[in-house]
Amino acid sequence: MRKTKSHKLNKGQVLFEVVMALAIFSVAVAAVVYLFFGAHYSVLFGVENFQAIMLAKEGIEAVRSIRDANFANITTTTDAGIVLIDNKWTLQSSPDTIGKFTRKINISQVATGTWQVKSTVNWISATGRESEVFLLEYLTDWR
Repeated sequence: MRKTKSHKLNKGQVLFEVVMALAIFSVAVAAVVYLFFGAHYSVLFGVENFQAIMLAKEGIEAVRSIRDANFANITTTTDAGIVLIDNKWTLQSSPDTIGKFTRKINISQVATGTWQVKSTVNWISATGRESEVFLLEYLTDWR
């Protein structure tokens, strides 16, 4: 004698399976979107960070150029900017604004004939948060 099993479908079980499938699909889509935008913002931040580092480096190089022209031109400064006049770098009294970036040069004497130069660049990143990089260098009268 052969027994056949009756296949009763529980109406609640089908609804539960549909809801679970939608939930799993939604989580998967959200994860892909999160990864895409996370990677996108990481690339943007990397580009902005690189630009800021190059601007900070330019600030240090400008002060080095001022030192090379005449060491006596190096003085204590706070939140100064730099400007190129007649192909010579000159310190100015206010910070530089280059696009979304603001560069400040701070120079302080740490010993006789030795100056600490700090070039700081601030900006608001693509994610809306405040970001900052700085480079520090010590310059001496090498002549």
